[in-house]
Amino acid sequence: MPLDSVARRHADGLFIQSIEKIGRRCTERSNALKRAYFENGLSPGQIHLLVFREVELHLAVAEAEGPERHSSGKELGGSDFRG
Repeated sequence: MPLDSVARRHADGLFIQSIEKIGRRCTERSNALKRAYFENGLSPGQIHLLVFREVELHLAVAEAEGPERHSSGKELGGSDFRG
């Protein structure tokens, strides 16, 4: 059954909030990784590669888990994306 206009706006709002939350968490995690790698003396290129690889890993896990993760309410990879 299709959603009425009020329910659709509410669902869209929840979706946008979820995407914004994920974006903030990814940015926070990326910045934390960059700081940690920089403190260990890695070059900017090495830092970029390592952060990119971690993001790719999390995306692969999310893709493999698919809709089951979303409907169960579990966080990405069964963790909270904080490493």
